[in-house]
Amino acid sequence: MPMGREKLNALKVELGGPIESEGEVSLRLDGKRCRTRADFLREIGVALQFPPYYGANWDALEECVHDLTWLPDAHVNLVVENADQLLVSDPERELDIFVDVLRAGTEWQRALTMHLGGNSSGRISTAFAALLEGQCSSWRAE
Repeated sequence: MPMGREKLNALKVELGGPIESEGEVSLRLDGKRCRTRADFLREIGVALQFPPYYGANWDALEECVHDLTWLPDAHVNLVVENADQLLVSDPERELDIFVDVLRAGTEWQRALTMHLGGNSSGRISTAFAALLEGQCSSWRAE
């Protein structure tokens, strides 16, 4: 576990890329490939290596993203490149649903940090504001 923070199974959202540390797994998702709900749900399933039963819908995403037990027993960094392109071709409500899925989790089987890369101002920083402010984070400095 990286020095300077205690691992609790929870979610954290940050702007920018991760600082690679031993004991962490970094997976990548390209927002340019996630412009629609269908594309996003498919790509996040691939990026997070969801099991075959993943149904590529919002309920299945909520179930799988809060589990992640098939990944190595390590902190997971999900690096979202070109985050400003996430769900950009769909109504704004789709991005809100994704944020709601992330906020719904009170029990996480793996610690997950989502790093929003690229131009993450505007709609992305607004949509993720509550998470960026740490309201759903269970990380604390030692």
